[in-house]
Amino acid sequence: QSELQKPVMKNNGEVDLFEDYLKIYLESITKGDGDGATYFKNVLVPATKILQSLHDGTLVLEGNGDKTPPSLSFLRAACQIRTSKDIELVILHLLSHYEKGKTKSQKGEIEDALFDLEGIALWMMLTKPKPAERRKRCFDIINLRSSRPKGRKKVDKYYNPLSLSSKERHAVIDNLENGEFGKGMDSKIGKAILERLNEHELITSSQVKKIQYMHSTLQIEHILPQKYNKVAKWIEEWNEDDAELWMHRLGNLVLLNQKLNSKISNGHFVEKIKHYKSSPYPMTRRISDSYLEKWTLDEVKDNHFYVLDFAKCVWGLAV
Repeated sequence: QSELQKPVMKNNGEVDLFEDYLKIYLESITKGDGDGATYFKNVLVPATKILQSLHDGTLVLEGNGDKTPPSLSFLRAACQIRTSKDIELVILHLLSHYEKGKTKSQKGEIEDALFDLEGIALWMMLTKPKPAERRKRCFDIINLRSSRPKGRKKVDKYYNPLSLSSKERHAVIDNLENGEFGKGMDSKIGKAILERLNEHELITSSQVKKIQYMHSTLQIEHILPQKYNKVAKWIEEWNEDDAELWMHRLGNLVLLNQKLNSKISNGHFVEKIKHYKSSPYPMTRRISDSYLEKWTLDEVKDNHFYVLDFAKCVWGLAV
C-alpha cells in the first residue's frame, strides 16, 4: 500500500522534502559522537515539543526590542495552507535553534528570520509556486542558517532566500490587490492575512493582550453580503458587475465570530456597523468609525487600498 501511495506523495513533494530534511539531521548520528538513542533524546523529542507548542498556541517568543515581532499565528496558519505548508520544516529548524540560543542576540536573530519567513509564506500562499520551487526555497533557507552538510550545494552569496526579490514582491502585491479571498480555498488565506494585519495593529497600539483568538469560530464577513440582491437597500446602491468584481476582495472583508456573522450576514450596512463597533479586531471597528452611512463602490475601494497599503507596510513590500 505504501508503494502505491508513494508516487502521489512524490508529486506533491512531501517525501522529497522530508527525506532531504532528515539527511541534514541524521548526520549527527554518523559523526561518531551519537547514536539512535541520543538522536531521539536530543533531536526528535525537542522537535515534537516545539511543533506541539507552535500548533496549540502556547509557544511564546521573548521579543526583540523595538522590532516588529514575528507572528507565530500567521506562520501556524501558513502550515495549514497547501501551497505554503512546506515552511513548517523551516519553522521547526529556526525554532530548534531558538530554543538552543543562549543570548538575547542569538534569539533576536532567529526572531528576525521568522519575521522574514512570513514574507516567504505569504508569497507561497498567493503565487502558488510549484512543489519543487517551494522545496528548493525552504532548503536554501535551512542551508543558509546551518553549517553546510558535506556534498550539499552552496547557496549563492548574492541570493538571500529569506528575502523576496523585486519580481516576487510585485507578484505578492498584484495578488493582494486583485485576489478574491472571500470564497473557496483562498478564504483561508484571506482569514490568515486579516488576522495578521489586525494583530499588528494591536501590537503597535500596545493592546496585544486584547487579541481574542477564535480560530474555530472566526469567519470572514462580507460587508457587502453575498446575497445582497435579496435586500432592497443593497440593490439600490450596487449593480451586478461591480458587486461581482469587488465582493470577495480584501476591501470588502472583515473578521467576525461565526455567531455574529450569521446574525447580520445579509443586513444592510447601517445595521452591520452597530455590531462592528464592539469587535476585538481593530480593522473591523475601523469600518464603523470611518464609514458611517453607506457602503458603496467608493467606500469599498477606499478601504481596499487602505488594507493594501497596510499590508505593504507590515510585510515590507514596497517596490
